Amino acid sequence: MIGWILLKSILLPPGNQLVTACAGLLLQRRWPWLGGGLLAFSLLSLYLLSTSFVATELALGLEGRSTPVSMAALKHAQLLVVPGAGRRPPAVEYDNRERPSALATERLLYAAYLSRRSGLELALSGGRVVVGERESEAALMARQLQQELALPVRWQEGASRTTRENAHNTRALLPQSIQRIALVTHAMHMPRARYAFEQAGFEVIAAPLGYHPRNQALSPVLQWLPTARGLLLSRDVLHEWLGEIWYRLQDRLFGDYPA
Repeated sequence: MIGWILLKSILLPPGNQLVTACAGLLLQRRWPWLGGGLLAFSLLSLYLLSTSFVATELALGLEGRSTPVSMAALKHAQLLVVPGAGRRPPAVEYDNRERPSALATERLLYAAYLSRRSGLELALSGGRVVVGERESEAALMARQLQQELALPVRWQEGASRTTRENAHNTRALLPQSIQRIALVTHAMHMPRARYAFEQAGFEVIAAPLGYHPRNQALSPVLQWLPTARGLLLSRDVLHEWLGEIWYRLQDRLFGDYPA
């Protein structure tokens, strides 16, 4: 898992720009045109990916593949499934307990909203990614729903570390009579998550949240200024694109890849 995290840090910005720039510096003396080209590419791509305009357009390319769920569509679902999205470290203000991340909390709030409107029960999926984590993500999310939103959770799957494992382990946990689920996750994450859950054997009704619409109030000049927020959004989008490509490549090469 640590090796995979290191690989992602190299493949995704700003790590890939740093690697490209270092390669350009090393090659510049012997092949000036190649070294200069790599340096220019690293700087230009870093700038573009940091702008609000490019980051938002990249996000819309993913998020446009799913639309907000309707109550009519939810009537066909048997269960709401929420994959984890990380955790916060132990918080002093919460008696040194770990908490679901901000992204995970957004998913939980939307799932609670949908559950109360539809009457559907909840299944949570997420394990321990790093050695030393006290509880599974599923347990953290369940406690937050129960203590803060007074919403019971029937199903918890606490062994997954990836989206693909979320899908396969949830399929193994649930009875075979549950086939049609409403998948609650961020719109950017939905294409990869939906693919994984469908490959695991579910019929998926997408229930996305957290879209990144174009900010019409932002002036064109500001849209082309580099920001840390823009770079982070671009990084998240590229992470999802690469993740989905990797899942599909695995399935093409090896068949239905086991969790």
